[in-house]
Amino acid sequence: MVLDMLAVSTGLKLAVYARPFFNSIPWFKVIETPGLVPLTLYFLFPLIWVLIYSSLSIYDGRKYLRVFDEFSALTFAMLIASVSAAGILYLSYRQVSRALFLLLIPDRLSDMPCLANLI
Repeated sequence: MVLDMLAVSTGLKLAVYARPFFNSIPWFKVIETPGLVPLTLYFLFPLIWVLIYSSLSIYDGRKYLRVFDEFSALTFAMLIASVSAAGILYLSYRQVSRALFLLLIPDRLSDMPCLANLI
């Protein structure tokens, strides 16, 4: 769980620094410097991810016998966590770039299969 929380926080920070490199994409607003993300999001997003993963028993290594079952549960949990995080951004922190959130999701996809089995 701790590794997952660190991965979400690190992914959010990487997305903040990667965001200005996507200015050439037409539907992204031009941002010259990395935006400021409220500090509470660095604690709130990992907490959301871990709570949702825990509630769906992702961290229980004996629950899923087949790789396909575990991968589908991870995908479903990540979808719920992503929608929850998007809702928090939409309802509270409107100044945070939505493109930044879209950059966080591929980062979570890239470390999804490896981190769930480490714990």
